Amino acid sequence: MIRYKDRITLQQTRPDQWQLSSDQGSTYKMTAFTSVSDWWNNQCQSDIRSWQKDICVAETIQVFGKVEMFSLYQVGRGYKQNHDICLVKTLNYNFYILSTYSDFWITQSNQDKIIFDRSDSIGSCLEYKHRQQIYKIYKDLRQQYNPDYLCQYVRY
Repeated sequence: MIRYKDRITLQQTRPDQWQLSSDQGSTYKMTAFTSVSDWWNNQCQSDIRSWQKDICVAETIQVFGKVEMFSLYQVGRGYKQNHDICLVKTLNYNFYILSTYSDFWITQSNQDKIIFDRSDSIGSCLEYKHRQQIYKIYKDLRQQYNPDYLCQYVRY
């Protein structure tokens, strides 16, 4: 689990290289995937991971099309670490979706430093009432970015 009190920062350290860090000193490097199967097989699969796959990955693909999914890891601890972080980036619209055990954010940014503040969180994708809000946001985004349902997620 990522430790943070108020904010998580996503920062580009080099071209095509990103790092996720928290205000409590947690730091993660990441590997990008464009194949859902490859990303999913690289995860330590759990209940939260299943919800994140359904919401962060599937819903995002159905709205925006192509995405980049990140497998995060702390240096020296291996690649299939059990943590609660899911990070997805849309390739065409610069939306970033970040989910942890207790928070969910969706933001659009062209910056090389993005701050996810807890006060902007929608809530946990594990809680039914928050999932309803998240699905409503995706429904509204779909009307704007994919009204003809041209992007479809293939179940894996």
